[in-house]
Amino acid sequence: MSINSFFKPSSVAVIGASASEKKVGYAVLRNLIKSGYRGKIFPVNPKRREIMGINVYPDAKSLPEPPDLAVLVVPPATCIKAIDTLGRKGTKSFLVISAGFKETGEEGKKLEKELVETAHRYGARIIGPNCLGVMDTHTPLNATFATVTPPKGNVAVISQSGALLSAFFDWSIEEMVGFSKIVSMGNQADLDEADFIDYLAEDSETDVILAYLEGTSQGRKLIKALKKASQVKPVLILKVGRTEAGAKASSSHTGSITGSDDAYKAAFRKAGAIRVETMEDLFVAAKIFSSYKPQDINNVVVLTNAGGPGIICADALEAEGLKLAKLNPSTQELLKRVLPPMASVSNPVDVIGDADAERYRKALEILTDIKEIDAIIVLLTPQLMTEIAETARSVAKYKDKNLILTSFMGRKRVSEGTNILRSHGVPNFEYPEQSVYALSFMKKYVNSKEGYPLSADTEIPEVAQTTISKLIEEHQSIGHMDEYPALEIIEAAGIKTPKRVLVKQEEEIPEALKITGLPVVMKVSSPEILHKSDIKGVITNIHSEYEAKEAFRTLLQRAKNACRNLRGILVEEAAPHGVDIILGFKRDKTFGPVLTFGLGGIYVEILKDVSHGIAPISKEEALNMIKSIKAFPILTGARGGVKADLNSLANTISAFSALALKAEAIIEGEINPLRVAQHCIMALDARFILTK
Repeated sequence: MSINSFFKPSSVAVIGASASEKKVGYAVLRNLIKSGYRGKIFPVNPKRREIMGINVYPDAKSLPEPPDLAVLVVPPATCIKAIDTLGRKGTKSFLVISAGFKETGEEGKKLEKELVETAHRYGARIIGPNCLGVMDTHTPLNATFATVTPPKGNVAVISQSGALLSAFFDWSIEEMVGFSKIVSMGNQADLDEADFIDYLAEDSETDVILAYLEGTSQGRKLIKALKKASQVKPVLILKVGRTEAGAKASSSHTGSITGSDDAYKAAFRKAGAIRVETMEDLFVAAKIFSSYKPQDINNVVVLTNAGGPGIICADALEAEGLKLAKLNPSTQELLKRVLPPMASVSNPVDVIGDADAERYRKALEILTDIKEIDAIIVLLTPQLMTEIAETARSVAKYKDKNLILTSFMGRKRVSEGTNILRSHGVPNFEYPEQSVYALSFMKKYVNSKEGYPLSADTEIPEVAQTTISKLIEEHQSIGHMDEYPALEIIEAAGIKTPKRVLVKQEEEIPEALKITGLPVVMKVSSPEILHKSDIKGVITNIHSEYEAKEAFRTLLQRAKNACRNLRGILVEEAAPHGVDIILGFKRDKTFGPVLTFGLGGIYVEILKDVSHGIAPISKEEALNMIKSIKAFPILTGARGGVKADLNSLANTISAFSALALKAEAIIEGEINPLRVAQHCIMALDARFILTK
């Protein structure tokens, strides 16, 4: 079954069509007709013979042929019967607008399950239920109960909120931004956002995809779809619901600093999609990407008739990592010839407050000929001598010579000018900062659209996997693994660990020291103790056999007061001097293992200077995680510190991600600390939380 039949059907049945203007069935049929849909329309209503001049059928059985698309606006039980009837006839696409399913509780959830099972029995698919509907302005097709139809264009929108789409439609008419396809997903009982993103990636009528998401149940499927789409067109996502309300306290540092929103951020970054923060951002992005093909943006010129807005724009450009282009002396000389003496010919170029349309035109003629300029932002404030409409026409003439955005500031006085700009496809923004954000979105897309590989650069050998599985199985009944077995797993995954010996008697210490050498660190080893610092269960800087025996006796006493099941005392070689890192993962219910990387130490949970990635993680993505934390300069040898081997550190992160992916019984785990020295990366301590 092809999703295309939801947008390009040869015939549409409206099950529940109505003659009452207050009914959803009336609105859907009216919109279908008004949209100019050229296929066959089959209204179904047992009480009517004609609606809006179209013959009506009493039930689904009576239809002369199986419709390509069936739109259902009848009660839940009737929806199921209609799908069963039409499914037998051969209909493969069902748009269920009706509510009353899982959003109403347990009974509704059962009905929704039956709805999907009925459709799948015939190889059919469902959009909805509980949705606004779908549109395709190119077909044309409007199978929604919305009150307005947006103009035809190249922006596709998918949304988990139907009401939000209604606001989008209204905005699009005012701003003259055209849409290609609209999908209201509703409960997503069957087809979901990943299915539509995958479809829209190949849709020649769509140049940019906007999505409003509240959540997803199939995170990895979404990443794959986003990655496919982002390679060829911008995908911008407004993801709401940032907090993980009611989450249980975690058993590791990693768990406490990794939330569900961190997983979504990492997923979008991996896939090359751009996450936006507000509805306004979606509108800003829609404007620029509907008007211009994506291109790299570096050097920007601001052309203004007022100094203040020019400064605002310059500040915003710097904040967004964009550059004010440096105009060379010859360009400045050309500008001086056409502008008054008081004008500024540096950047921002200020044509001053009495500028007429001709002054703007002459400046644009010069600036649009400079190849080094990637974009021009034209600012206009409505002053006494400002020729607003003529200036708009002048700007529109140069749209195809360079990427030009405008901010005609104000509303009523500039409305004629902004309408002219919109009609010529020049994106106009109410405030200067918005024009900068638009350029920033374009730059972000060009720089990040490739995302990161969906595989790790390190594989865990089969022999090592067997060892790991056995160790996990041995500890699964208690639900966690402390340092001693956890380091065995870390070592099996190909990550370096210290030489270590578990001793149970003081007499074993001399032999242990022959293996580890001096100096050593000694630690309490017990499956009951995950955080040894809680009982002062670690003694460092042990430089002799005598000190080791003293430490053994001290730790033994502390352990007896804290636990019943003492494995022994771990004698471990002292690690080289370096920087301590925390490297952990938490298994997210949507995306699987989410890795966390950051500086270790007692402040990690307070400062939260960490980065995240979805397993598996490539070396390339790992390097990005390393470089994205604020403390990254510490790893490059800042202030005489240790200069870390970043490639080895990236390989370690990749290997740990492979472990996280393979060891499905581990729900949380961390290496803390991971000692990063100049020529050595070593896991000094580790712990895992297991499914029981």
